[in-house]
Amino acid sequence: SRVTKKVSEVFDISAQAHVTVEVNVERGPHVPQIDPTYTFDPKQLKKVLQWLDGRFGKNLLLTGPTGCGKSSLVEQVAARLNREVYRVRSEERRVGKECRSRW
Repeated sequence: SRVTKKVSEVFDISAQAHVTVEVNVERGPHVPQIDPTYTFDPKQLKKVLQWLDGRFGKNLLLTGPTGCGKSSLVEQVAARLNREVYRVRSEERRVGKECRSRW
């Protein structure tokens, strides 16, 4: 089950009071740990939250050089929403059926 919370409270950012997000009540085994020192970029966070809300379709493509924070952004959003993350290394050649069968 999920509860609705204010984005400003969940992500410790400045946001309008009416902007909310659904947070899972229970933490699954694959939910990342919250990094209390992580600072969200409001523009990047907004895009991820809009994607989670279904505004951009099924897939979200994050691009950037190695070490720029793509994985950290996903992990910290997931951590605060109590959503599980399954990491698949892109250099591993797999087809969809192989990925699904691992979990």
